[in-house]
Amino acid sequence: MAEEFQIKKTKNKKYLDEILKLNENANNSQEGADIKDILCSNNSYVWAAFVHNNLIGYAVAKSKRKTLECNWIYVKPDYRRKGIASEIKKQQVLFAKDKGFKDLYTYVENENSLKVWEKQKNLGYKVEKSGNFEGYDVWIRF
Repeated sequence: MAEEFQIKKTKNKKYLDEILKLNENANNSQEGADIKDILCSNNSYVWAAFVHNNLIGYAVAKSKRKTLECNWIYVKPDYRRKGIASEIKKQQVLFAKDKGFKDLYTYVENENSLKVWEKQKNLGYKVEKSGNFEGYDVWIRF
């Protein structure tokens, strides 16, 4: 039986230390410095995924005018392919629509990541993409 997960949305840096410990690539790197900068700003949001009160994934976003820019998403390897990233992205879309954002922007590095966004079109948005084999700029228009 799959473990139940819970996603909590919070503002700013509530889970900053846990996030940096969770993702070894984010700790002591430019990515970690960027995450810290975003989370220390007044216009940032975090979606944190938990199993048994243990952080197993997160997404970081910031608002820029009428755009919600979704910068990072990470799920621990043992918890991937269980719908956690898809649920986080779904909650980001619903949040952006509810708060009156005109669009949501993200960058994805591969086709699989792009498909996660495209499969949720039933939430009432249009996906616009541009890019090549190195990655895609993705705009979700409401």
